[in-house]
Amino acid sequence: MDDSYCLLPERISEQFFEIDSDIVMDLAAASPEYTKLKAQMEELKRQNPAIGALLEGKGELSFSAEEHAAFYIPKFIRTQKSLEKNKFLRITSKNY
Repeated sequence: MDDSYCLLPERISEQFFEIDSDIVMDLAAASPEYTKLKAQMEELKRQNPAIGALLEGKGELSFSAEEHAAFYIPKFIRTQKSLEKNKFLRITSKNY
């Protein structure tokens, strides 16, 4: 087996954040829908700081009842899924 084949997972891991950043920049420039969804997500995180802390993995968290309800609101979940769907579609339509 080729030695470079064994290194593929390591190479992907090392380049993941750069590739992800390229995809996000490409989407922001090419997709008004993605830009709008991203703005909605940022507004939800601004209104509910616990959401941002949770998504960024900032250790142990506790939520108030209001914060807990805000995280599970359908708008937040739909927005997050739409962002991921846009990224997936961009990845599958381009050669990254």
